[in-house]
Amino acid sequence: MATKQPTVNKISTPKKTLLAEVVLQISKAVPALSPLLGEKKFEKRIKKAAKLLIEGIKATEPSKAALTKTAPIQLPVAKKSAPSKKKTVKAVAVKKS
Repeated sequence: MATKQPTVNKISTPKKTLLAEVVLQISKAVPALSPLLGEKKFEKRIKKAAKLLIEGIKATEPSKAALTKTAPIQLPVAKKSAPSKKKTVKAVAVKKS
């Protein structure tokens, strides 16, 4: 099975580049289906699956720093708050005239 490598063209949009990369990754992940379905059906189904997967994703060019370094995801930690000081209201005796 000959897989096509995504080429980097200045004309291609980030969305098309993302689609091509997803197609390549899926076709590498499930090569056993290719002989069962046939090459043409396999390619059509892979493209359709890739379109469904990237639907709704805003494709932007990742920065070079993001490609070279991946920072671990830090989950927000709930801070322990000090007990709140409640203002107490003192009852004042009402004078009767």
